[in-house]
Amino acid sequence: MKERILEVLASLGFIIDHIEGDNIAFDFEDCRIIMVQNQEDEHFLFLTIPCIVNNTELSGQELADIMNIANYELRFTKTYCPNGEDVWMAYEYEVLNDTEDLEVILTHMIQNLALGKKYIDKLFIAAYQRKHPEGMPEDHS
Repeated sequence: MKERILEVLASLGFIIDHIEGDNIAFDFEDCRIIMVQNQEDEHFLFLTIPCIVNNTELSGQELADIMNIANYELRFTKTYCPNGEDVWMAYEYEVLNDTEDLEVILTHMIQNLALGKKYIDKLFIAAYQRKHPEGMPEDHS
């Protein structure tokens, strides 16, 4: 299955980086997306965008509020906080049989992650502006 996934990603034009173990990473629209390999079930696809928001500018409650809004509003992606500090976004999909079109599945997953990240960015900016009406730091404007 991993070979099929790599072939599909290459055919879609992604340049793949191999990181830690069997995990792979690639870039899409200013997003670093990581595909985490499930050792127990190769048909379980897990794509994640790490560190889309961190708690350096907002309180834990503000981050929790952003995550709750995003998890409620976004249909396919979910936010989570694996280390207690940074918010990550993920999309999980179980490929049920070998006849499913991996190109369609992966394209859908990648596009929804990128759209979800843009939505989270807007929530983060709005929360930051409420807390700091004087303006955003240079790297967020």
